[in-house]
Amino acid sequence: MVPQTVDPTRRLPKIRNGRQGNAQTSYGEGTTPEQALAVAVILQAIQDLESKDETDRFEAHEFFLQPKGSWADMRQFYFQAVNLDDEWLRAHLAERLEPPERPHRQWTYMAVLDVLPRDRPFTTADVREMTDLHPTQIASKVQSLRTHGHVVRLEHGLYCVAAFEATWRKQQAEAVAQTPKHTPFHGFDAPTHDRVGPTQTAILQSLRDGRETIREIGWDVPMGFNSLQCALDRLVERGMVEKDGAKYRLVPQSAVAAAVG
Repeated sequence: MVPQTVDPTRRLPKIRNGRQGNAQTSYGEGTTPEQALAVAVILQAIQDLESKDETDRFEAHEFFLQPKGSWADMRQFYFQAVNLDDEWLRAHLAERLEPPERPHRQWTYMAVLDVLPRDRPFTTADVREMTDLHPTQIASKVQSLRTHGHVVRLEHGLYCVAAFEATWRKQQAEAVAQTPKHTPFHGFDAPTHDRVGPTQTAILQSLRDGRETIREIGWDVPMGFNSLQCALDRLVERGMVEKDGAKYRLVPQSAVAAAVG
């Protein structure tokens, strides 16, 4: 518990006739409705740290401890509303912040939809990492999502939520438009292999910070596994990238390494 001499909510605006964990029915002088809502959310999260409901307890810890993501964004939004210092509050709640195990979740196809990325494509391997479901279960959930129009297939093994499809296809069209349509013939000995397309450039950019697996590269270069593997094989053949076990890295002395550095 927090020491009795420390009140972790003493910096929050005073609210008259409010109820902890619920929207306020009236507000203290100088307190806006937005601040009142923020106070209610933060107080509820503090209370839920010791909730008997494992889901509420888990989500409360995510709210205070998640470094980035939806919970972190929500925390930042509400803390800014009441000018509350993140590190200060977490320091005074330290004894309560003991992250519980993730509660068991019933993965219906709509529950799977809730955790899918909204701003990039995904593969069934990504879904497995997020849900720990068996591949056959994932295939069934994805098919249900496709049937109901929530998810679309972009190419073999690559999917996205329906709302992102237009953005993805626009990105692909722009990438194709930037690729030279014709390379003049300068003889069989001409160094035409030096030309690097947008996909290879994106891969090289992804490898600037060190070795990465195909899966890690795929986070930055959203495309199917087979297509990504072919692009990497071409870069290895050109001497721009080398394979080190299961990972790839830039060839230190290559011209491309200098170009993207």
